[in-house]
Amino acid sequence: MAAIDKIYLSSFKTFTEFKKWCEAQPPIKDKYGKEDRISHYFNYDWYDPKYWKKDDCHPVMNAPYYVDAYIIRNCPIEEVQEELMVNYGHYSQKRIRDMYDVVKNWNRENGECPYWTKLEDFILNEDGTITLTSIDEKSAYEEIKDGELFTSPACDKYPRGKHFRISKIPVSYECRVCNYPIAVRGRDNVKRTPTWQIEIKLPDYVDEPFMDWSSHSDAKHAVGTWDFCSEHVLSHDGWSSSHAACKSIRSLTRRITKWNLPVGTIVQVQGRYVGEDYEIIVKK
Repeated sequence: MAAIDKIYLSSFKTFTEFKKWCEAQPPIKDKYGKEDRISHYFNYDWYDPKYWKKDDCHPVMNAPYYVDAYIIRNCPIEEVQEELMVNYGHYSQKRIRDMYDVVKNWNRENGECPYWTKLEDFILNEDGTITLTSIDEKSAYEEIKDGELFTSPACDKYPRGKHFRISKIPVSYECRVCNYPIAVRGRDNVKRTPTWQIEIKLPDYVDEPFMDWSSHSDAKHAVGTWDFCSEHVLSHDGWSSSHAACKSIRSLTRRITKWNLPVGTIVQVQGRYVGEDYEIIVKK
């Protein structure tokens, strides 16, 4: 799903080398077993050398976490790895040395220092390396390299529920939008049935920030799926959103049993009218 940041490259040579490497990689599988290719995320058009000038730096890829992790573990291109180190919080010797040179030569008259470090934060070691003392946590980049993060396209560490309880129903409400009855016609004179808008609130024990709803082209997942941002779902197989929708509460209750949401998740449902709201709690 989501990505931290794009990969930027500074030369046409590295661009073509990275492109060829991506195209040569075997397919990987997403959370639902569908095949995906690394090259699909190589999605910026800089294929003409005329676009590459001295000191240029162009974005070449914006990939989900799981794809970035694959590249971190497998790509031999140094500049690509340096970019991913920055994106995933790792300070390489090159980056630390660049920071040290800036801080060491910084003059207050030149304005604010671009880094948060002070000169005393750097320790020059006998072997020529530099230690940055203000870094005391293992970076996500190191966790990926050590096989501790994004090792699977799916997250299976939370109990999932197949049952539910409706904990809130509408008492009284008034129209959110207009005074029309249940079915309305838009400006194009097409009769539309209002849909229920759906969001989910994760329970406190879940340490993932959110889940997105994804559509799928296959009949097996016709009702869509809710997936954590750290999970890999084939993005070009459909579309994703922070909301889902359905035409009736009855159809929603049938979908909840198939969505495989974590136990304790609150499904928040909003209708056409102010106060026309439901809350449904997922149970084991």
